[in-house]
Amino acid sequence: MHSEPQTQHEWLSRMVGEWISESECLMGPDQPPVKGTGVETVRSLGGLWYLAEGEGAMPDGGSMKSVM
Repeated sequence: MHSEPQTQHEWLSRMVGEWISESECLMGPDQPPVKGTGVETVRSLGGLWYLAEGEGAMPDGGSMKSVM
């Protein structure tokens, strides 16, 4: 079975590239905001599937990795 990219796939292609993220989370009314940073790389797999791989810093100083 051969599939061709559809309109939805073309929309997702806008996400391809390397992205830098910055976040700020409010942990409670009496606590200062917690900031985080990360990088995500998104690539196309044949125009039908998209893979996003990320890594960043956690508020406790640890690191995180993600795959979507």
